[in-house]
Amino acid sequence: MTERKDGVCFIRQEECTAMAHMTAKVGWNHLESDWRLFVETGIAVGISAGGRIRSTAASAGWNDRLAWIGLVQTDSDWRNQGFAHALLNVILDHFKACKTIKLDASVMGKPIYEKIGFIPESVIRRFSCRTPLPRTAPDLEWSRTEKKDLSFLAAWEAEFTGTERTTLWNFYFRNHGDLMITGRKGGKIAAFAGGRRGRIFRQIGPVLATEEPYALEAAAMASALIPGPVQIDFPARCTGLEQYLVKNGFQPERDFQRMYKGVPCGDCDYPELYAVFGPEMG
Repeated sequence: MTERKDGVCFIRQEECTAMAHMTAKVGWNHLESDWRLFVETGIAVGISAGGRIRSTAASAGWNDRLAWIGLVQTDSDWRNQGFAHALLNVILDHFKACKTIKLDASVMGKPIYEKIGFIPESVIRRFSCRTPLPRTAPDLEWSRTEKKDLSFLAAWEAEFTGTERTTLWNFYFRNHGDLMITGRKGGKIAAFAGGRRGRIFRQIGPVLATEEPYALEAAAMASALIPGPVQIDFPARCTGLEQYLVKNGFQPERDFQRMYKGVPCGDCDYPELYAVFGPEMG
């Protein structure tokens, strides 16, 4: 690690394995590949005390339009010493030219982010279940997502984020391509659902669809590809999806506060977004 005079360390690719062990100890779902994504597309930083890293934060960025903060954690015995605040300032300085910086905050984290200028935007709800969702059978033709589909999907997402996050879509395809499924009508993509492996559970998301019945079917198709514990994070405005999940055995886990700094892009208000990537990636 490269350490600055203020004690902040810049985490490199070869240290991502150790960072994944750190998040595992606090019960988080992240894999080593999640850490690598942040190092590849932005920065990951930490503060060392007592001989090892005690606090971390990371952010991925795309085209000076949008950056996303995640992996903010501090060992329980080292909290309330300003570590997270110091790391967040490093990230904000790194992305100072970026129009929008966003994150999904926990209840505990929200006051920290408000103190440095983040503004609440919308609520993300997390639900979980251990059994697949039943299909709703709309008139769609489903197939595994192919690499040639990624440019369309990145452009679709750019309609509400303001930038094409091609690196993120390529990361998903490279690491979780077998959990990505696309629905077509008349040969055109009308729905998509992605999935991501995790240490404890698998994540459904994002879910994009031109209309709600297609979104429900997309979530069902994704859940069939993801056996075992599964979670989905979705905007609170998606009440139809929430009712469908509850009806079929999903339980609420927690809510996140989506927050922004800079220019809002209103991604959660976009009517064709039904589930997000997750609180680490937006």
